[in-house]
Amino acid sequence: MKKRFSIGYDLNENGRYDSLMRRLRDLGAEPSLPTQWLLLSSLTAEEIRLDLQAYIDPADRLLVTQVASMSCRNLINDERFERGAA
Repeated sequence: MKKRFSIGYDLNENGRYDSLMRRLRDLGAEPSLPTQWLLLSSLTAEEIRLDLQAYIDPADRLLVTQVASMSCRNLINDERFERGAA
């Protein structure tokens, strides 16, 4: 069963993050706010974090949270993420 995740980050401005953005999209994530993405996945939060940390610098921050309940307004694909598993 797919679960909802919020992925947030604080990236080093000197880094190049095109590969991170590509990987997020490959996983099926969609941007919701400037530094936050939403994802429906059967992976665990730790599996997602381990995957994504390969695309960031050691000093960057990354937070992957499984979302139990969610309410949103004016995000990309609001309905998809409010429904949960697709």
